[in-house]
Amino acid sequence: MLCSFGKLSSDVKIRLFRSYCTSLYGCELWNLSCVQLAELCTKWRKSVRRLLNLPMQTHCYLLPLLCHCLPVFDEICGRAMNFVRSCLHHESNIVRCVAWYSVLHGRYRSPTGRNVSFCLRRYNCDFNDLLSCRSFSHIISHFVSASHTEVQRVIASLLSECLLLRDGTLHLPDCFSRIDINDIIMDLCVN
Repeated sequence: MLCSFGKLSSDVKIRLFRSYCTSLYGCELWNLSCVQLAELCTKWRKSVRRLLNLPMQTHCYLLPLLCHCLPVFDEICGRAMNFVRSCLHHESNIVRCVAWYSVLHGRYRSPTGRNVSFCLRRYNCDFNDLLSCRSFSHIISHFVSASHTEVQRVIASLLSECLLLRDGTLHLPDCFSRIDINDIIMDLCVN
């Protein structure tokens, strides 16, 4: 992607990356406590750093804020829970019965039950929250938003503007050189 679209602005590269490189097809059925899932999240963060030409020491919390998305792990959890919720309310009796059994009785013996238990603990909610909300993504968005301080949000916003300046998308009077902008980006990423 960088070979073909490396000269585009950071915003455009992020939109392309999210559209074509992070589809996560079938993630609704993945085991959420699997070690390989943590490795996938690490690879995603490394890819975003490289895509945006950020230092490899850039704080992890900044990356989803710069991409205007949830952290990839939370995105996968949200999709898994929305899938379970749709199965619990499915029109087919067989699908509904299997889903209810796996969540209520299978629990840790069932991949679905294990994922539900994991997410309910992680996002500090109960089974009624899963049933009552239209989308579990709302609960996850609230959880992720609450995990960022106001200072972290401001740093991400400043960093986003500096990336626009570096890319030439945003213009300021000639008070900063490209070297100054790159130094500011480095400071915001790692301090």
